[in-house]
Amino acid sequence: MISMKQHLLAKLKYIAFTTSLTIAIFSLPALAANPNIEWHKIETEHFEVIYDSRHYQLAKDFARHAETAWQTLVPVLRTWPDKTVVVIDDSGDSANGMATGFPYPQIHLYPATPVPGETIADTGPWGLELVMHEYTHVLNFQPAHGFFHTLRNLFGSIVRPNLLLPRWYLEGLAVETETRFSPSGGRLRSADFTAIPRAMIQDNLLRREDIARIGDTTNPDWPGGIRPYLIGGLIWNHLTKNGLSIVGDLNDHYARRVPFFIDTPIEEKTGQTWQGVLDAVYTDLEARAVHQIEVICEGGCNEGTKLGESGFYTRSPVLSRRTEKGAAKPIHDALAYFTREHNRDSVLMIATRGERGFDAKNALRVTEVDGSNRISWLPDATALMYDSIDSVGRYEERSDLWLYDRERKKNTRITKGWRAREPGVSPSGKSVVFVQLTPGKSGLAVASLTRDLVSGKVELGKPETIYQPSGETRVSWPEFIGGDAIVFAERTVDGKEILKLISFNEGKLEAGTPRALATGGSGAFPRLIYDGQGRRHLLFSSARTGVTNLYVGRLTPTSEVVDLVPVTNSTTRAWVGDFDSETLNLVYSRLDGDGSHLRSLTKEERELMVPLQRGRLTKIEPLIAPPTETYDPTRAQISSKALEAHDFSAWPYMIPRYWMPYAAFVPGGAFLSANTSAGDPLGHHSIAASISMDTRIGKPNVFGAYTYNATDVRYTILADDFWQRLSTTFDRRSTTGDLSGLFYINGFSNSWRGELGLSHQRTELPTAGGTDVRIRGGLRAGILWQDQSQRGFEISPEKGGLFRFTHSRFLPEVGNLVYDKTDLTLATNLSRTSHPKWLKFFPDRHVLAMSANVSWLPGLDRLLLGPSSVSLPIETVALGATSTSFIMRGYPSGTFLARKFVRGSLEYRLPLSNTYEGFGTRPGFLRRWHAAVFADVVTVEGAFYDFEVENYRVSQFGDTYPAVGAEARLDSTLFYHMPVQFIFGVHYGFDKRANPNGAYPVISISL
Repeated sequence: MISMKQHLLAKLKYIAFTTSLTIAIFSLPALAANPNIEWHKIETEHFEVIYDSRHYQLAKDFARHAETAWQTLVPVLRTWPDKTVVVIDDSGDSANGMATGFPYPQIHLYPATPVPGETIADTGPWGLELVMHEYTHVLNFQPAHGFFHTLRNLFGSIVRPNLLLPRWYLEGLAVETETRFSPSGGRLRSADFTAIPRAMIQDNLLRREDIARIGDTTNPDWPGGIRPYLIGGLIWNHLTKNGLSIVGDLNDHYARRVPFFIDTPIEEKTGQTWQGVLDAVYTDLEARAVHQIEVICEGGCNEGTKLGESGFYTRSPVLSRRTEKGAAKPIHDALAYFTREHNRDSVLMIATRGERGFDAKNALRVTEVDGSNRISWLPDATALMYDSIDSVGRYEERSDLWLYDRERKKNTRITKGWRAREPGVSPSGKSVVFVQLTPGKSGLAVASLTRDLVSGKVELGKPETIYQPSGETRVSWPEFIGGDAIVFAERTVDGKEILKLISFNEGKLEAGTPRALATGGSGAFPRLIYDGQGRRHLLFSSARTGVTNLYVGRLTPTSEVVDLVPVTNSTTRAWVGDFDSETLNLVYSRLDGDGSHLRSLTKEERELMVPLQRGRLTKIEPLIAPPTETYDPTRAQISSKALEAHDFSAWPYMIPRYWMPYAAFVPGGAFLSANTSAGDPLGHHSIAASISMDTRIGKPNVFGAYTYNATDVRYTILADDFWQRLSTTFDRRSTTGDLSGLFYINGFSNSWRGELGLSHQRTELPTAGGTDVRIRGGLRAGILWQDQSQRGFEISPEKGGLFRFTHSRFLPEVGNLVYDKTDLTLATNLSRTSHPKWLKFFPDRHVLAMSANVSWLPGLDRLLLGPSSVSLPIETVALGATSTSFIMRGYPSGTFLARKFVRGSLEYRLPLSNTYEGFGTRPGFLRRWHAAVFADVVTVEGAFYDFEVENYRVSQFGDTYPAVGAEARLDSTLFYHMPVQFIFGVHYGFDKRANPNGAYPVISISL
């Protein structure tokens, strides 16, 4: 038997090795692109554009955008890579993009048209702005000067000092360039985006966002994850008012400085620290915003009454519209809307009418939704239609139409893979019009609608496209204003958004050419409403005065808009509304300093506002002053030959471009390693490799792994040869080879996976008489279900869980160890979120987490080859996914060696405080404190370390070893980007033989 100290020493050394290796593996692409797509590539002078072969024209457009971005941004940022990889991935229906410089410069683009109403909605040529934003990041990450240039020559592409700048610096600069170099769009030109700081100033909330908070994206309080984009963009707009040279100067300066000491360069340029610059930005903004509010409110600005909804960002309110026979106007008995809550991205809500109007405080939570934009009631008000993004197959996330049946309280997905959003149901209920996405474009489509009132079954006919604009023009929010006309909003690349009307004969699928409606300016979010006499009107939003407000005009029999007047005079933003023809109240979303909320504005309140009486609102200047210089990027000219399509090959990307050193000191020596990885930009092929050495042994350890992810089965092959010190005179050598295939289980959800594998291991164990060679190899099969997530103020997952079952059989044909190994893991999370009825006494964010682990190896004859215990969860992370170790808190690592074990854990988790504070520009940010109390117990057939005899003793199955403990946990962000959890606790193992110290303090970190 080896001693406890020897066993622990071996564990610690192996943890050091696998920690560095885990870093290398984690640098590989996390998600693989659809392997069933044929991928092609366009190679221009500075870019490699990889795309779905079906989307060649889209790829050519983005190749031109990329070269335009290069010739526009390089003079500003000065340093650029020879080539940047651009992947155009049309697998999702949310407009997005991301960029990195590691392991090589690359940009990943999701070319779905931006959704109206979001912070990125007010675009000009949106494709160009998207590439401009992401390529700014690439150029930002590129330089490495002075000492860092030497390090890059030595270690490769991993040396990118500007990757370690705060998020507000990186994202804010990209927001500034996307705006400055767009001819007509960008966030800092948007009346809605710049309404956010004005609303925060009006509610005295802006100054709480100091230089530390604006880099944080985890705080769910408004403005949430857009903090670095919004306020970082304001900072850079302020710094570049007198020219762009400061951008390149600072970028070059930080590329030669020690990271995280960021105030000196800006002080040298401006005489102010970054907090001083932010204070100056706030002072300027406050003066301009206060003046704007005074101008807007001359003559009155009544914003109505809050409806008291539960969320902090509420939008898209729409009243049900049920018309009784012979009635002149519809009856509104319900109000539907979307709201965002701290722990729910979006929820569909329905508030019913009471004696005092609509009670949003007690509204019905219908369902959680994702990427939803619009709700449309069916004429009888018994059901409503909405859009939501969900998976289609294994590789796509698509926007589709859903129906909620109020009588049956049932949600049904009524389309799958249609890429349909923003539905509008016709007044007759026989048709639905919606926006339909295609790669890089949006159009209008119509489908017939039938609903069986007895069964509630809904069917849509084949969708027919009725309008498809060219280029990057966006259409949105189609609305029937009768059986023969549809109104919608159209935004062109010049940044202009107007309302258009298209003729439509219901049932005949005949559409004409759209014509612009004469509304006197911009328009969006149209809604057909009725006044108290049942006459038709058109309600819509417009930012024509520099502030988004709601306007209404009467619809003539020929669908002209006349008698147009404003119906709100907001100091921030009034958008997406509906009109209650029973009370004559206007219900709409209004932007406040803490988010968007529902408001009700009465007829009497509207009549008191002079600007509404005279039918004219005062125009204001932009909150953010435009730069003194005007830039209009010249579009890059690329030859036809440069835009030719080529087959995509992954192999040029498989050459490692970096290596990462690692060192850990152990008694009597040191553990040294060098790690690397590589992968293609689609994630279809990836490799990881490591070479290391324990200086006390003096023999090399090697590791290599290759993953093939270009089919529906992900194959991984790995091999290692590893020496491990067990005592001052004995070393153990293990040589392992493993092949596995991971796949989805057909017919089940994407949460279910299966695994098949082959393994072979040769272990040389030291004995008194020489070396005992043990060889084991065989087959394994497993099944995994995992469905849990954490967001907002949740301190841990509040619902869902984990199920994992694997069985391995080591065969006599391939080794001298013959036995079976069965493993089972179960975990679940219980809270008021998961079980609101029978756990309603649970406070918010409190969670009861339960788990069990079983490992069964009845034929194992050498315990050193079986599972062993570790005392902290961080050790299992370091040991990696192939580790057989199990957690048993309250006892030192290595206490238990098992042939069979069953472990159970019960943990109660509770929040303590939400801090969300930092230390200026120092690279530390405190997010929240929470706590946990736990009880663990394990029974082992095998051995436990008895401190009384200082050796292992036999343990029989049924012998139990309980433990309890309490922990305080601090969630933080270090180095501006790295989430780290610090754990401070006390653990107590009840068995005095295995834990003679009783209660002992624990200090640990978790990445």
